[in-house]
Amino acid sequence: MLFKNAVIYSFTMNSLEVVGLGDTFTEKLKEDLFKPVGPQEVSRSGWVSAIPGVDDWVFGSNGCLFFRLRTDTKVLKSSAINREVNELAAAIERDQGRKVRKAEKEELREQVRQKYLPNAQIDSTYTVGYIDLKKDWLVIEASSFKAAEDFTSRLRKTLGSLPVRPVALEMGPGWVMTTALDPTSDTWEGDALLKHFSLGEECTMVGVDGEKASFRDMDLISEEVTHHITESGMMVNSLRLSREDQLAFTLTDDFRVKKIKFLDTFQEDVLNYEPEDEDIDAGLSYTQATLFLMTGQFRTLFEALIESMGGIEEDFSVDL
Repeated sequence: MLFKNAVIYSFTMNSLEVVGLGDTFTEKLKEDLFKPVGPQEVSRSGWVSAIPGVDDWVFGSNGCLFFRLRTDTKVLKSSAINREVNELAAAIERDQGRKVRKAEKEELREQVRQKYLPNAQIDSTYTVGYIDLKKDWLVIEASSFKAAEDFTSRLRKTLGSLPVRPVALEMGPGWVMTTALDPTSDTWEGDALLKHFSLGEECTMVGVDGEKASFRDMDLISEEVTHHITESGMMVNSLRLSREDQLAFTLTDDFRVKKIKFLDTFQEDVLNYEPEDEDIDAGLSYTQATLFLMTGQFRTLFEALIESMGGIEEDFSVDL
């Protein structure tokens, strides 16, 4: 259950008012449970138990509510479909002595797709998210905004409304990460980031004309790296960072946290965690410990990242 990636949204109102009291949130999820994809459907999604093997649709830990979305998508090989469409089009042209137009070819493609949909292989994906009731955040385990938006869209449909938006920062992460590596910078922004985090050995950069540079296993403040900023005017768009001995991660310029790795001290804390309920199942106890400590680490992480970016944009702070 440890997150490998995280996309964070902030609620524009009290999150408890959105999910409701007691079992209200659970009941809403149960009204939109996952159902198997139909014979002629391409995909279908719905809510399943928050933790595999546990019947709870919502799992609470450390003031956070965890829940899980399943999406089944039928996989059709484009190459096989294109081959059959081309064969059908060639047969029409040969038998009828005319050229098959683009629109007709698309109709053939849809016919072939419908033919193979009932028996197509199904790919199942699971996306976990949680609502932090203390911070009014929605945190989703997703590596891209596309996957996160699919999750929020389904949640919005389930609840009827979902007043969230990406965190509005005073300064852009790309600018802050760049100044952190720029030896000529005399601004405080880069220092603010490095006050909270240690530099890793990986980063990527992008230039004004789209040129790219990637560095791995390197000293990121060496001239070999920084001259791309000072001489070529490139901007950092991802940067490997770590916080004490707890976790390491890659921050992107659109404020996604990727490739999260929980370090030794965190793992020791999980092993030493003592549940309040002594009769709790060992497997569930481990999950509870993991989620309790992970959400605590994420609160500290996101608060430090937000502070490093100059805080919440002033015009939006009243909503948070």
